[in-house]
Amino acid sequence: MRLGAKLTALVVILVVCSALGVGLIAITISHRIELTSLEAPLRTVDAVGESSSTNALANVLDALQAANVDATAVVVGPQSKATTLLTSSPLFQGVLTVSDARESLRKISRSRDVGDAVYTSVDIGAGQYLVVLIGTASASRDEHELEWLTVVVALLLCALCILLSRRILRPDIAALQELEKYAGRVTAGDLTADSPERGGSGEIVQLRSEFLAMVAALQVRLQREVDVSSAMQQFVGDASHELRTPLTVIKGTNDLLLESSGLGAVEAERLASNAKEIDRMSRLIDDLLYLAKMGQLITEPMVLMNLSLVAREELRRFEPFFSQRKVTQIIDEDVMLQANESYVRRIISNAVSNIIGYTSETDPVVFRVTRSGDEVILVIEDGGPGLPRYDETPTRFQRFDAARNRAHGGSGLGLSIMHDATRRMGGAMTMSRSSLGGLALEFRFPGPPN
Repeated sequence: MRLGAKLTALVVILVVCSALGVGLIAITISHRIELTSLEAPLRTVDAVGESSSTNALANVLDALQAANVDATAVVVGPQSKATTLLTSSPLFQGVLTVSDARESLRKISRSRDVGDAVYTSVDIGAGQYLVVLIGTASASRDEHELEWLTVVVALLLCALCILLSRRILRPDIAALQELEKYAGRVTAGDLTADSPERGGSGEIVQLRSEFLAMVAALQVRLQREVDVSSAMQQFVGDASHELRTPLTVIKGTNDLLLESSGLGAVEAERLASNAKEIDRMSRLIDDLLYLAKMGQLITEPMVLMNLSLVAREELRRFEPFFSQRKVTQIIDEDVMLQANESYVRRIISNAVSNIIGYTSETDPVVFRVTRSGDEVILVIEDGGPGLPRYDETPTRFQRFDAARNRAHGGSGLGLSIMHDATRRMGGAMTMSRSSLGGLALEFRFPGPPN
């Protein structure tokens, strides 16, 4: 429910409650005053009857005629026999008994048995009572008319208040709506959206000013982070690129020395160790260059690709390393994906390289490419030792297992590269224990648009 509708509903409720409350109080007071005016002649009857008990009947009738009161006078005798002496308009249609007469003796009473009237009685002797009744139908009718009038007035006041409130609140509501739209654009990442310029009350103007100040501060902070990240990516890229040339020279020299004759056993062992370190450093530099490339790309090229074919191609590249493993491929045909093909190949390559480097040559492997609703799922499982924990997000240079150290070629970049590449393509990567006993990597990507 929008703010304008809520405020309008609140105004309507307040006005209706106030109008009805005041109207009911006014109706009650008015009805009571009218009843009091109707009861005044009956009080006169009581006074006349009390002052002259011997001629009470004649005196009361004379008093009623002198006052020109529209009343009904009934004499009620033994066995509740009633004789009407005066008749009011409209005609009295109730039933009077001796019990009613006795209970109303010299006091004003109302009873459902008697009808819509107020009455009093006077003892006129011989077991008989003179009962004087005045109808209250007109008072009840006036009360109902006032009730309807109150409802009509309440509705008119509601309509008037709604018009006034909407006229008064319209600038504030319009300003809040524009501020809401602007906040939505900012939330969506458009920090350069045109700021709202509509006015409003002082509080709305202050809120808009504070919000715009917050957005401006956010822009400055984000720009600083972009500049720092860009500088870091540039440094990593430049450093990695510059390291490749001397590393190539060192590798070539080391290979020539290994191939030369006359080397002793100790020298050959040391050169072989150097070759391993050079290969490890080469892989590290390649990973750093890849991370720098991902960081510098603002918009990655996304194309419609056949994930089934790409997965099979990448697996064929590693077939020489799987000669002793049981490799199960569960790959659906023609699973299409809108993605960056270079990223997808790097994800599969890193996952397979980790399996080769950190599991036994006979541990089983499962590759799965399937569709699930609107998602494309890639799962790579192994039967290796797994990880000590699976509930953390991979970060750069983080090692999940003490066995995965620099001596074994682990740089802590493989999982973070897979995670970053997946996230950049709008997907999500999760790690869990495999049904084979080792590590299961699951990559979920949004399906291609129809």
